[in-house]
Amino acid sequence: MLMQFSQDEEKHRRILEYVVESYKHNHEKFDFPDIGPPPESGTLETSPLYAKKLSELTGESKPVLLTLREFIKKENIAIALYSKLSESSHDVNIRKFFGSLVKWEQRHLDLLERQATAFAVNR
Repeated sequence: MLMQFSQDEEKHRRILEYVVESYKHNHEKFDFPDIGPPPESGTLETSPLYAKKLSELTGESKPVLLTLREFIKKENIAIALYSKLSESSHDVNIRKFFGSLVKWEQRHLDLLERQATAFAVNR
């Protein structure tokens, strides 16, 4: 799951670079690609990230939980930024684009929060 998050973030970076280049080359006009909805990760009560092996690998669950909490903070920062960019724009395409990024990051956040809860309960 973390690998998927990493791939998602790389995709977002490439899209944002494309938008900047498009802006430069199209005389300050944006051409936003449709990034689609975030992939579903199932309807498990706890995040699919949790595995006892993760705890066994670290030998101590606290660093893993602290890392998850740090990821959660970063997702919240991204959500706040994309929300602000969406809300502050007068262009419907810009609002739609950043709104899509908010949905992706919210999905990541939800999964990370479920993971942290499951990990805290099971340690």
